[in-house]
Amino acid sequence: MIFYIGLYAILNYLSLSAKNSSEAFFWAKLIIFSAVPQGLLFFFFVNTFPRSNFIFNKKLQISLIIWAVINLILASQNLIFADVAIIGNQPSIIPGPAISLFGLFQGITVIGGSIVLLRKYLRANGLLKQQLQYITAGIILSFALMLLSTFI
Repeated sequence: MIFYIGLYAILNYLSLSAKNSSEAFFWAKLIIFSAVPQGLLFFFFVNTFPRSNFIFNKKLQISLIIWAVINLILASQNLIFADVAIIGNQPSIIPGPAISLFGLFQGITVIGGSIVLLRKYLRANGLLKQQLQYITAGIILSFALMLLSTFI
């Protein structure tokens, strides 16, 4: 998950530094490829932690993995981002017809993972509660910085 968060920031910088719209579009597509796994891995992580074994609802796992793969295929076909236009030296993304499917996937995995994390935190005691507090702070900071770097 950390790899994809770091990759997202680098790709976002490269898309903003693009010299033309085709270069910006190339980087924007790669941003989607780095963003799709983030929500999924976050959801899987919070459902697994603090256990070391990866056991929770198999149907949900498979459904989310299939949905993530579909999002990656849609991104490769220019259906999430249709194009990028350079307006005033800044890239402006033109959303594709499947942008809502991507947004819904990200929303469900990030919000769902956040709810699971909050529930675990409220039920935890001692060291586990402290660990969950650090994890929550780190995740909030990571996603906040990601949003900040995207929109500013």
